[in-house]
Amino acid sequence: MNVLVVGLLAAGALCVVGFLTPPPAPHPIPRPPAQPRGGTPQWPAPLSPAERAFGPGEKIVHEVALNGVQCGQFQMSLKEAANASGGPPVLVVEFDGYTGKNIGWLWNYQTKGASYLDATTLLPEFTERLVTKKGKSTRTRMMFHRSESTAEVIIEKLYKKKTTTLQVPFKLGLDVPSFIVHLRAVSLLEGKTATLELLEGDKVYSLTLTPGETGVVDVKAGRFEAQSVTIQPRLVAHVGHDASEDEEDEGEYKSIQCWIAKERRLPVKFEIETAIGSIRSELASVEPSVQAADDKTKP
Repeated sequence: MNVLVVGLLAAGALCVVGFLTPPPAPHPIPRPPAQPRGGTPQWPAPLSPAERAFGPGEKIVHEVALNGVQCGQFQMSLKEAANASGGPPVLVVEFDGYTGKNIGWLWNYQTKGASYLDATTLLPEFTERLVTKKGKSTRTRMMFHRSESTAEVIIEKLYKKKTTTLQVPFKLGLDVPSFIVHLRAVSLLEGKTATLELLEGDKVYSLTLTPGETGVVDVKAGRFEAQSVTIQPRLVAHVGHDASEDEEDEGEYKSIQCWIAKERRLPVKFEIETAIGSIRSELASVEPSVQAADDKTKP
């Protein structure tokens, strides 16, 4: 489960840019065409592109602290790209981040990757991520075959020169970046619980989201009116699990809380309680800036 915690941070917030040499960029492989699909009875369909408060050209930077000590920074960018299958353009979520030297002696982590989403449904078609943790690199690729409700997952443990290919069934089929994007593109009503499904490599999670009250949240990027959302993950499947392959776990999470601002539906803060302590991630900057975005709406 620790992988999910890291993933959630990596999609809305983890690690320091600039202290470590970035890992090589992912190598894209052909993506199958996306099959349009809306929400489920438990999870609403996202707003249309014209209704969304975000889009290509946006870049979000989060700063991360462990037990109150600044330990990293993460950035996530939205871009538009041509569809390899010849269909409408896709929304690309690029992310990268690194831990800093101040905690390198304790925990060293690097991540870099991209997720390609259907621009209308915001469902992922293909995602690739390279993670280096304590000097060990693993590349994970997921291709979502929506007509078959199955994801082809390729996990390359580069430090072992071992590749595993799995077929992972799904219902909704979100990855971590698309989950964060969905949080920004759906309407969450206070007190009304919603559930969704998330794929993290060979693991499938059920996430229960309980929207809370809206209040003022102060972060480095400024002061925002934001709604709190409690996230309760539950592991429902671990495809092809081999206990002999289990690796060191930094600790199970106890709770996950996030805050989504009314302004541009920005993810402004995450708080995660784990066995190793409290992880806090907050919005440090956004491009275009909030002020710049406001100026565009003025006559």
